[in-house]
Amino acid sequence: MRRLEKQRKLKYVLSAAAFCILLVRPLYASLLIAPAVTILLFTSLPVSRQLTEGEKTGRKSRGRYILASLIAMFFAALFLIVWLRTKQLVSLHFFLWKEALPVLLAAVLGGVGSIPFLSALLEHLYNSDRFTESASVTPILPGGETRATREEWRLLFCVALVSVSVCSLSSPLYPFNDWVDANCFFTVGKSMLYGIVPYRDLYEQKGPLLYALYALCYPISHRTFLGGWLLEVAAAWAFLSLAWKSHLLLTGERDPIFLFLTAALVYTVPAFLKGGSAEELSLPLLMVSFYYGLRCICLNRELTGREAFLVGLSSGAVLWIKYSMLGFYLGFILVPAYRMLRKGRALRLIQLLGLIVLGVAAASLPVLVYFACNHALSSLWEAYFYNNLFVYGKASSLMNTARGLASGLASMLTFNDVTILLLLVSINTLWREKNRALAVHVFLCFAFAFGLIYAGGINLKYYSEILCVFIPLGVTQLLKLCHSSQLMTRNSEGEIIEADCPGKEKGRLPVIQRPGFGRVSRILIPILFTLSLFGSENSYMLFHKRSEMPQFIFAETLKEEKDATLFNYGALDIGLFTTADILPSTRYFCMLNLPSEEMVTEMEHYMRDGVTKYIVSRGLEVNSPCYLLLQTAEFMDNGTLYPYYLYIRSTENSGEAASKQELPSSSELGVSQ
Repeated sequence: MRRLEKQRKLKYVLSAAAFCILLVRPLYASLLIAPAVTILLFTSLPVSRQLTEGEKTGRKSRGRYILASLIAMFFAALFLIVWLRTKQLVSLHFFLWKEALPVLLAAVLGGVGSIPFLSALLEHLYNSDRFTESASVTPILPGGETRATREEWRLLFCVALVSVSVCSLSSPLYPFNDWVDANCFFTVGKSMLYGIVPYRDLYEQKGPLLYALYALCYPISHRTFLGGWLLEVAAAWAFLSLAWKSHLLLTGERDPIFLFLTAALVYTVPAFLKGGSAEELSLPLLMVSFYYGLRCICLNRELTGREAFLVGLSSGAVLWIKYSMLGFYLGFILVPAYRMLRKGRALRLIQLLGLIVLGVAAASLPVLVYFACNHALSSLWEAYFYNNLFVYGKASSLMNTARGLASGLASMLTFNDVTILLLLVSINTLWREKNRALAVHVFLCFAFAFGLIYAGGINLKYYSEILCVFIPLGVTQLLKLCHSSQLMTRNSEGEIIEADCPGKEKGRLPVIQRPGFGRVSRILIPILFTLSLFGSENSYMLFHKRSEMPQFIFAETLKEEKDATLFNYGALDIGLFTTADILPSTRYFCMLNLPSEEMVTEMEHYMRDGVTKYIVSRGLEVNSPCYLLLQTAEFMDNGTLYPYYLYIRSTENSGEAASKQELPSSSELGVSQ
């Protein structure tokens, strides 16, 4: 018997090794990542310690093996595609079997050999009944809120940490976040710490609260995005915590699978881009209001004064991060307001609206005081509101608005189709459950949010990331469809009318604790890591070194330079201000996506008169007699090879240019380079 048990354990070890082969990629770091993921998965299985009763008796589930076979085929196909597209095989004809045979053989053997291991994983996830008589039941608290346990808080943090660490280039796993927008935010944020006022002294287009958040990141690390990574983890933790509360409210089931599906979908959509966007950091702000709206409609009650104030506070924060995302709040208030008016509660509605306005004022007061003290309120109005509304946007007519909305829909279908699909599932399911008020509420929130984002006629890839706030609801509805007979539902009065689970009592919300919650979670953490690694568009940067990136190559050239002045030409901030820890000395420190004659004129002045000692450029060469080409570099970004140029001011013009510099240098501001 012991010999048979050893043979079975050996089978799983070899099967795990076969799965490990499928995870290997043509990069050295994968030789560490693939075994680490496989070991984490294997050690969580009971077969690593003792065989299950099903394996001892030889019982097999046909459905489990079919599903395991399909998963193995997927990983084998992915392995084959990746290896055939490497530099070693990309120029070879597929039918040159002598060259392609090792890859084909590894894919076939890895796929077939990994089936027992994947089957054991599936069995471990569903090796017991979905619900048990000993399941813990937590009563609903006043107001319809359920508390997360300590174990759940730890799990929420781990999920947020893994998702952001794998999917965001701000993570220490990556050499650097080279996204131009994130570098702009960081440059303006750190400048605020040295007395440089946004808009007045340094022109940018996003909101001042976003720069203030990045200013908090600067003391943590001056030359990397370590602080930005911590900020993103905190935002993800808050977002997933609120999503978890929404899931408990709608289903009453503590299902860890919900968390992993939500995190995997939200942070791997192409709209996520490279991490650190205003949309990503605003997700918890919208989610807190969305949760309050769900709770009021599901429990058939009004917003409390505290909830109304927090809704106003979150909308005020969004106002000063990126106000084009405020459309969500316009849709949010309509259904609760309509229900209150139908009940003759107009006075109470006015009171709640007043509390919302008070919350907006509380969020706005520090911003207005800061700019008033710096005599920059007019600059705030011109740069952040007027120019973004009437210069940056293109929706000058109804036809242009319609084109912008159509373009936005096409963009979402390309870069965030999962949100649209889950939104349709949510609305359809809620409507069929006779929960039509909630279905209308969700639709209005999405419609107004989508409309205000894209009505301006500008369409960028990351704009739809904020609409991922609807993904948790879609995941919840999908899980309800999978086992709808076992979950509670509510009637129009907010009362539980069906809950096929233990502990059902009148006036109480049964919260179902999935058996083996911690054990299942430990399995799903490495699975989430793997899904994020293969699903994220940023994972290719895992295998680049800082020494390969132009930002660090140029920073090495400038490291001995004290009080260096720099101007970024031809693109947004490519990151040299960050890696060299240089403060901007010109108002237009980089090329913005703004059709401004003033910006073009000023930049021509910088180049013509040699205002800064250095100019860095991506993709465009500088044609000015004041500057000489100092260094060049190239870097591949998502399949596109970009040339980078570093220019230095010629010595003949140095004296004249120094006298024309407009803003104080770094040394005058007290910055140590």
